[in-house]
Amino acid sequence: MNTDQLLDRVRTLPVIPRVLQELLISFSNPDISTRGLAQLISGDPALCAQLLRLANSARYHSPQAVNSAHQAVQLLGLTNVRSLVISIGLISCFAKLPEHLLSPFWQHSLRTAVLARHWAALAQIDGELAYTLSLLHGVGQLVMRLGLPEPMLALDAQAAPFAPQRLAVERAALSFNYAEVGAELARRWQFPELFVQVIGAAETRQDKPQACALADLIALASWQAWVTQEPLSPEQIDALWPTHLADKLGVSSQLGGSHFADWNELCGDLPELLSPSCV
Repeated sequence: MNTDQLLDRVRTLPVIPRVLQELLISFSNPDISTRGLAQLISGDPALCAQLLRLANSARYHSPQAVNSAHQAVQLLGLTNVRSLVISIGLISCFAKLPEHLLSPFWQHSLRTAVLARHWAALAQIDGELAYTLSLLHGVGQLVMRLGLPEPMLALDAQAAPFAPQRLAVERAALSFNYAEVGAELARRWQFPELFVQVIGAAETRQDKPQACALADLIALASWQAWVTQEPLSPEQIDALWPTHLADKLGVSSQLGGSHFADWNELCGDLPELLSPSCV
């Protein structure tokens, strides 16, 4: 089996919401207006309803009820709204997966995203682009869990879903991995080419410096999100610090590894607001 056969096998392959596709394309249009973004969101009633629910949550302390996408964008800002809608859209795409599989995936992706945005300035990378691509970088795993549920559970016993060795373990067992599946899904979803390159990080060539830098940043952030969930001592964590990635990005080991700050400082209550059970 190859990636095309896997995607063809998944008869219930998620259909990306049109508004989500257009939002991703909007990254090539940094001048998109508040009203333009609100119009995009209003075209998808389900996504719009979820955004309004979040805008009216205690997190944003709105002095009055938010009743329209335009009001939500004005209150939350273009950057926050784009990130929230992308998050909601992705969760809805894979709602058929059981929550015990989807929730850990989403927690890891969200942590990777907020950390990639946090470290992006050190590498002179667009933080919002890094955030969005981090949310998307593991999407191939969700497709593989839809199409190959039993083999994926067996692989979980060999390596955690986002352990550094996971890509190699999947390739050895299946002849492809979640990065390749995610890249092919991104092509079928007609994502911008940069997104395809970064999601399929294993295939990124060195003649694409922007894609390589983003892929490296996401890999480092994903490593940090993974290692903090492992039962390791501080000394063991620091011994595993991926120096080859960190040096390229200018991220000191004093900013990561066992020295990393509590996740709550970066994530706040976003994991609860954007959990699959709430969307």
